[in-house]
Amino acid sequence: MPGYYFENGKIARIECEDGQIGYYENGKVARVEYARGHERNGQIGYFENEEVARIEYARGHEGHGEIRYFENDEVARVEYARGHEGHGEIRYFENDEVARVEYARGHERNGQIHYVENDEVSRIEFEGGEIHYFENGKAARLEYARGHACHGEIDYFENGKVARVEYARGHERHGQIGYFENGKLARFEFEVGHECHGEIRYYENSKVARVEYARGHARHGEIRYYENEEIARVEYARGHARRGQIRYFGEAYYEYISCTRSRKIFAQWKLEVASRKAERVASALLAAEQRDASKPVPSASRKALKKQRQRCNREAREARGAPLPSLCEGVPLTAPPPAIALSSLSLTDSLGTTADADAKADTDSPTPPESSMGGEATCIVCFKGEKNQLAVPCGHQSVCASCAKRLQQCPYCRCTVSMWVQARVV
Repeated sequence: MPGYYFENGKIARIECEDGQIGYYENGKVARVEYARGHERNGQIGYFENEEVARIEYARGHEGHGEIRYFENDEVARVEYARGHEGHGEIRYFENDEVARVEYARGHERNGQIHYVENDEVSRIEFEGGEIHYFENGKAARLEYARGHACHGEIDYFENGKVARVEYARGHERHGQIGYFENGKLARFEFEVGHECHGEIRYYENSKVARVEYARGHARHGEIRYYENEEIARVEYARGHARRGQIRYFGEAYYEYISCTRSRKIFAQWKLEVASRKAERVASALLAAEQRDASKPVPSASRKALKKQRQRCNREAREARGAPLPSLCEGVPLTAPPPAIALSSLSLTDSLGTTADADAKADTDSPTPPESSMGGEATCIVCFKGEKNQLAVPCGHQSVCASCAKRLQQCPYCRCTVSMWVQARVV
């Protein structure tokens, strides 16, 4: 027979022969304990409105420290008290399956929140604002919550390595898409609406190696190659106005491979170079012979000048009768063209406007052909500025720096100018 205990005329406790003890408040069960010998010995159940609300486990029970909370007779949350191996872990359940796990202060995963679907972690949120998404137990996506330094960045993973990075609206890089291979940046593309839409950047060892422009871009058909984040070569593919041209940028030379028309212009310029060099050497030899009759020029110097004149005449003959070259040497430069950094790839400056490159001809290079207009030293366009800009490929030195910025054709021969070079007379 169970034992009934009353207080103030109301039932307060019921003890059963099997060891179950029920405590009542206002006629409703409030707590149930199980005495030694009962299969549930050590369990303490707390009730609200005659429905179990919480179960705790007393010292000595294998579940000691575990606290289970119930809603509608189903477990809703499990916590672990101090001293339990899971202390700081809080598990939330839906339909008797764990749906979320939080880690409180004192746990090694403090601040983390794990979301579970079908007994597998689907998302992990970190206190700092990182949000990791998982598929089949592997990382699939990484997002950053508001307030994080990388908020708006979305990283996509494949086989545990980042494969793509996108930037959401509001991020300073919104519209950019980065593709990775083996965890290293391999390509950058730009979405519709971005100022660089149509530009594709390829990377090697985290440095830009090539830039292409897709159909619809103003530079479609242009391909830029970089070395050490400095432009080294530009090629023009089918569909570009400069199709077939290749520009090389290096430490000492600017070279040009072009279509037939430009090759003819370069061949003509090469002939003028050789002829003027021969004339200058001949003039120097004549001046040396007439300098001073009492102090004749040493035979060694005279022989050197004669050999130089013979060599220049031979170069002129070879240039006059040579076929059109496939590779034409340009004007030697003492400094390379200005480098185009990664941060400036989106600017609208084209390679055809690298006129501010600090260029200088070697001692054997002739002066460019002079114009019959504007005088020997003044610009033939404004008649005011110094005539110090050299047109490439025609080689005419006819305008000043301010006028060169506005001209796309040589004012003397109407040849299309690929770049303007600062001329320096030695």
